[in-house]
Amino acid sequence: MGQEGYTQNIDWRNPLCIAEDTGMGGPRYFETNFPLNEVAPSQVFEFKLRCRADVESGLYIGGWGNGIYHFNVDLEQYQPLRKKYDITLTITNLGDRQQSTGYINVFAVRESYLNPIYFPALGEGRFHDISVKISLSEKILEAGTIPENPKPVRPLYLPLFSISEKGSTLPSSERYAPYVVNLVTTFDKFPDPCVTPGPLIIVPSQVDFGTLNREDLEGSVKNKFFFRVARSSEDTCTYNLYPIITFKATDPVLNDEIYLDNGTILSLEEIHSGFGKIKLNTPMRFGELKPKEFLNLLIEATLRKNPDKPLRGGAFSTVVIYHIELR
Repeated sequence: MGQEGYTQNIDWRNPLCIAEDTGMGGPRYFETNFPLNEVAPSQVFEFKLRCRADVESGLYIGGWGNGIYHFNVDLEQYQPLRKKYDITLTITNLGDRQQSTGYINVFAVRESYLNPIYFPALGEGRFHDISVKISLSEKILEAGTIPENPKPVRPLYLPLFSISEKGSTLPSSERYAPYVVNLVTTFDKFPDPCVTPGPLIIVPSQVDFGTLNREDLEGSVKNKFFFRVARSSEDTCTYNLYPIITFKATDPVLNDEIYLDNGTILSLEEIHSGFGKIKLNTPMRFGELKPKEFLNLLIEATLRKNPDKPLRGGAFSTVVIYHIELR
C-alpha cells in the first residue's frame, strides 16, 4: 500500500512513526539504480523507527506484483542472458523481538510476504521501537541484444510496507499518518556519463590474391586477413560496447557472395570466433568490446569461378566498404 492510497485524506504532519536518522515521518523513498551490462553492488538500508503506542497499530505489506511484472516486460527487449535482483526486508519490534521477514525475487516474479506484526496500545506517552533493514542484492542485467531504438523502461516502484493505525473508527484525516516505505528502482541503459569516440580500426587496405591460373579457380583460392576493432584511449566509458559492422559490396551480391564481372565469385567468412559467413549489406553484431580490449576477427576471403559465366583474364578488383557502429 503506497502513498497513493493515502494522499487525499491523511494529514502527513501528524505522523505515527518518526525515523531516528531523519527525524521525520513518512512517506519515505529509497532510490537505487539498475545499470545495463554492469554489476551494481549490493546495498543495505537500515534505520530505526519510534512509533506512538497510545493507539494500536500494525505492519502491512505493500502491493508488489504489478510493478515487478511491468519491469520484467520492459526489460525483455534486451533478451537478458543473465539477470539478478533480490530484495530482503527484515522488520523487528525491539520490545518483544517479534520479527517479520519478506523476500522479493524481482526477475522470478516470486515473493514471500512479510508476516503481519501487531503493535498493541501501551498508553499515553509510550512508544514502540522498531528496526528496519532493507537488503538489495547485486543487480545484474547482461543483455543478449541491444535494441536499435530501445523503448523506455518504467521505474520499478515498490511500496514495501507501511505501519499504520489498526482498528480505528476515526476518519482518516484524524488518525496518525502511517509510515510508508517505498523503493524506487530506475533503469540506466548508459550507466555512467562518458564519451565514446570512434573506434580504432586495423585492417589491410587490400587483400591481394596475387597471380592466378585458370586452374586455380576450378577449385577455390583462399586468403586470410585480420580485422581488428579497438576502443580509443580517449574512451572513458566503463561499460561494454557492442560493435555492429556492415560490409557493403560495390558489385552485385547473391546469397551473400559478390559476383565480379571477370567471372569469379568472392565470399567472406569469419573463422576465428565462430561468427561464420559474412552477411553482406546487412548489419552484424560481433560480440562485445570491453574497456581497453579489442575485437579480433580473422576473415577468410574465398575466390572461385562462377560456373555460369566464362572467366576473363587480366587484372580484376572489387571494393568492400565497412561501416562500424558501437552500441
